[in-house]
Amino acid sequence: MQRQGRDTRGASARTRAAWRRAEQACDEAVLAEAACDQMRVALGLFRRDGGLSDRHWAQHQIDAALMTLSAQEWAKARRLLGDPRTLSHLDRLHEDLKQLVAEPQLREALCHLWYWRNQLGHVQGLRRVRAANVAARQELLCQRLSEDWEQA
Repeated sequence: MQRQGRDTRGASARTRAAWRRAEQACDEAVLAEAACDQMRVALGLFRRDGGLSDRHWAQHQIDAALMTLSAQEWAKARRLLGDPRTLSHLDRLHEDLKQLVAEPQLREALCHLWYWRNQLGHVQGLRRVRAANVAARQELLCQRLSEDWEQA
């Protein structure tokens, strides 16, 4: 097309190319945010389902997240997260828990109770009611598994 005697095809092509680059950068940012959230959960003590995180599960989550972060800007993060020492806190946690609570079922139930009690401080409204109900059920389960569950 011409406007006032000028050809606008070149400007339109540059505008479309810039728009595609902007969309691509936005898509990459969304993927990076999701990957960072996945790694944050993997480095935490609990999985999203309330179970206790362990090295195998966390490493799998980190590896999956890092696959989406291939740009050079993420090289340092990939090196740090690939270091075996990154997840040593989970190994120590499991060893400490095994020493404190020998019974595996009670240990798992107590960990779920710990998770749900922790959730009570972070949620509001109906989610808080749900977390309180689940925590109460977990407490009952712990009571049934051991009379001295509170000591554990």
